[in-house]
Amino acid sequence: MDSKSFSVIVNGEELEYSGMYIANSDINVAKFYDKAVAEGFTLKQGSNTIQLRVNANTIRGGNSRGGPRIDSIKVSTDANLTRTPKTENVSGFLA
Repeated sequence: MDSKSFSVIVNGEELEYSGMYIANSDINVAKFYDKAVAEGFTLKQGSNTIQLRVNANTIRGGNSRGGPRIDSIKVSTDANLTRTPKTENVSGFLA
């Protein structure tokens, strides 16, 4: 998986990251791992938006897209952060 197949977008800017392999990623078994995807990007003062997007790809083969199952995101910083959680899919996007 790399930034062409799975996008990390911070405040409208798509971040580049090196590819990664997710071991034992069986679609029928939910195993979660911490993976560092992007480092060194800057959050602005005020509101920030972090988007995770599965792009068209052939990871699963055939005619379906493949991508990670995401349980959470972690942001490490010395800044005092607050968040507004999204508990459902944003309207207009598929599950």
